[in-house]
Amino acid sequence: MKQYLTMAPLEEVGLIKAITGIGAFEMNDIWLVKMRSKADKDDLLKTGELQVKGGFCAIVCPIQHDVTVKIHWIDFDISNGSIRQALSDFGEVLEVSNDNWTISGLEHAT
Repeated sequence: MKQYLTMAPLEEVGLIKAITGIGAFEMNDIWLVKMRSKADKDDLLKTGELQVKGGFCAIVCPIQHDVTVKIHWIDFDISNGSIRQALSDFGEVLEVSNDNWTISGLEHAT
């Protein structure tokens, strides 16, 4: 039977004993790891990446809820406040801004 998971990278960063649960999330490409405490999770996130079987392994938090959205073709008369209000049904809106043209002579336009 082929072994898909190796613990050596987690042992190298000293976090193997902090794991309380582990399982394949999406085939064997994405794994979920449950840590003993928030501090242990933060320590794992600080590593940023690991080398697993010679390949790159990104360490990310699946609970990250910040989303950046770019909306195209909005009428010029719709205010940023109206956009903020419309999007607030989906969560806290941190920022609404307009892109500025980078073409010479149009830098003042949005």
